[in-house]
Parts: sequence; C-alpha cells; structure tokens
Amino acid sequence: MAAINIERGAPRYYFLGASLLILALLYPVLEFEHMGLILWTSVFWVMLLAAIRATNHAPAIKKITYGFGAVVIVLGIAGLLCYLYLGDSHIWIFTSINSVTFVFLAFVTSSVIYNILSSSRIGIDHLIGAASAYILIGITFAYSYIVLHSITGDTLLHNETPLPHSNQDALVSMLADYCYFSFTTLTTLGYGDLTPLTLATRVLSCAEAIIGQLFLTILIARLVGLHVVRASHDEAKDMT
Repeated sequence: MAAINIERGAPRYYFLGASLLILALLYPVLEFEHMGLILWTSVFWVMLLAAIRATNHAPAIKKITYGFGAVVIVLGIAGLLCYLYLGDSHIWIFTSINSVTFVFLAFVTSSVIYNILSSSRIGIDHLIGAASAYILIGITFAYSYIVLHSITGDTLLHNETPLPHSNQDALVSMLADYCYFSFTTLTTLGYGDLTPLTLATRVLSCAEAIIGQLFLTILIARLVGLHVVRASHDEAKDMT
C-alpha cells in the first residue's frame, strides 16, 4: 500500500494564509473610503501574488500565470487611479478591469483547490492551504457579484440594515457589501440583512452555498481517507 508522505520541505501556503488573514483584518478600513480602498486593494494584490506562488504548475504555465498576474495588478493600479482622480464616470474601465481580475482570481482559486485535494501529503501547511482555498472561494464569488453589478448596472442586493454614515452608492460601500454577502452565503449563515434582488444574483448565491459545502465535505473525506491509508501503512509496517 502506498505510503503517505509527510511534507517537511519549504512551506507553500503560509504566505497565502498570512496575506488572507491580513486582508480579513483590514476589512473594516473600507469604511474610510479612499485611503481604506488603497490599503485593502494593496494587500489584495499581495494576496494574488501569494496565491500564484502557492500553485503547482509546469514551469511554462507558471511563467504565464505570473505574467497574467502582473497584468492584473497593473490594471488594478490603473483602475484605482482612475477612480481616485476621475470618479466612477468611466464605468467601462472598471467593468473591464473587474472582469479580468475575476477570471484570474477564479483560475488561481481553482489551481489552489486542485493542489490541495490532489496532494498525497498531509501536514500543517496543507491545512493552512485548505483554509486559504475556502476563503478564496468567498473572494472569487464576491468579485463575481462585482462584475455582474458592473455589467448590468443594476442593484443586486437589498440592504435591510445599512451601516450608519455609509454611502451606499460609493464603490467602497458596494465592495464591502458584496464581500460581506459572499461570505455569509458561503458559510450558509445568511443573516438576512442583505438579500438578492435579481435572478442572476440568486443563481450565483445558490451556487456559492453549494460549492462551499461541497468543498468542506470533499476536504473532510479526503483528510479522513489520507489518515486511514497512513494508519494502515503504519500498521503493516509494524507487523513486518
């Protein structure tokens, strides 16, 4: 029976997990609009680089991924400057940038999930990677709502209890709402303060809830399977 390899090399997911933790801790700074947006998006780009570093591809694909990531970050900086100096009058710019970012984020998230679930090794690093993959799912779906909002121009969510002193039409407030709605949907928490208004939003939110639960179920099954195989291998080794 094949042995379970316990990873003892350089950690792959520590940097990704740390950047996601910082991103979560900095979520409240979005309340400060421009400065909060600059700080949060800067950490977001660092997180993208960490996610690229965590993926395991052939060297050629790795180079293409890094190149694509560099393009996404440059476009993100350009979009942020346009928003700071021109406002949101040029909506097509933000729609294009958000769409490219979403595609790249979906690719990186899928790569991290594949690496985690296909690995035959188990350790602290992989557990951090699994937690990071779960959070990446929530961020990816948050961007899917942002892209849908940018394309349609429709209000996607009904805010039952808006935060005091918040401008619901501001880009920062919408970003905060979509991130919050995404993670309450992913965890099937669903407070009910934000509810979908369109059919497309309902379809996306249902897909997110299903994917989130499937990921947890498959991950637990995978970890239990690896543990059983390792225990069987150790037992056979002791008998010889």
